[in-house]
Amino acid sequence: MNLIEKYVFDTNTLLSAVISPDGKSVSAQAYHKALNGGVLLASDETFAELVDVIFRKKFDKYISDESRFSFLSNFRKAAIWVEITEPVFDCRDVKDNKFLSLAKEGNATLIISGDEDLLVLNPYKEIPILNSRQFIELE
Repeated sequence: MNLIEKYVFDTNTLLSAVISPDGKSVSAQAYHKALNGGVLLASDETFAELVDVIFRKKFDKYISDESRFSFLSNFRKAAIWVEITEPVFDCRDVKDNKFLSLAKEGNATLIISGDEDLLVLNPYKEIPILNSRQFIELE
């Protein structure tokens, strides 16, 4: 059992949290619950994908560059960085293996994702994979 709760968020859940206009979306609530109740895990690969996705032009109408930089800076400071030395390849969507690798290597308590390719693996090596709503509803 972890003494500190350690959470892995997939990129789309983080993106949903940051573009929430009032910060009250389910994803934003899950993100804030995780920050208040534990620590976030990140790897170079998961953060690189977050940076790439958050700066896509199609999100310009939802979020300013200033808000993007602020979110990324705060995320970077809040996260515990994990070096992946033993990647896993168990997800049917190979692009999602980085989140499983991070969770395994970082001894995560929980993975928060809305991605069906990850959710079907719940639990993954005894690590629960929940969507944002399920996470919020946990006692």
